[in-house]
Amino acid sequence: MSRVGLASRRAAFVLSLTAALVSVLALGAGVGLASSGQSRATISHSGPIPLVECGPGCLGGGGCSTATRVDREACGYNFFRSEGLTRAQAAGLVGNLSVESAGVCSGMDPSCWEGGCSDHSFYDSVCGFGIAQWTYYTRKEGLLNFAGSVSAAEQLVPQIWYVWQELTTTYSSALNHLKAVSGNTQSSVNQASDVVMYDYENPGVLNQSARRSRSWTVFQNNPY
Repeated sequence: MSRVGLASRRAAFVLSLTAALVSVLALGAGVGLASSGQSRATISHSGPIPLVECGPGCLGGGGCSTATRVDREACGYNFFRSEGLTRAQAAGLVGNLSVESAGVCSGMDPSCWEGGCSDHSFYDSVCGFGIAQWTYYTRKEGLLNFAGSVSAAEQLVPQIWYVWQELTTTYSSALNHLKAVSGNTQSSVNQASDVVMYDYENPGVLNQSARRSRSWTVFQNNPY
């Protein structure tokens, strides 16, 4: 592919993610923002970012397909790569999210509530929800306020953006540790997966081998 063609596809991918976020945010335009007074302008991406070629989770126009687990993983992987993470770092992050929202869910499933848990509320700390299985009420409320409505909060792109918001604010130490992982080997992917598991997800059941395995699968499925 020519440099011009590649640049066009890369630009289309990032624009499509931004357009998708704007669209879902519009669904909840009447919902209040977080009590911190955060303006909705801080939700949108600003400034130049390194762009990467759209992978198997992308449609012809550069947008994300969410039909399969691999598609959803590629959507997240491409986004985190566009924010500057290395292949191993992005794979370790997405692999964790995919395992966290698997089990009764289908992996990277934004509408999935924790299995065997019927209290589907954003305002308590009973049930986990979404791709990160956010459980503590402040994080679920944060997602809801960020997205602007329940329907938007149940969609993949806003949740991917919200993961990144957490990593660049309240979980910045986790992001710093993740960015300290060097190389693009299986060992690097395992290390990145462990950082996300301990510093961001902090699950009750580690399931470390499954997280590492899925992170490596994401890495192999997205060779760019």
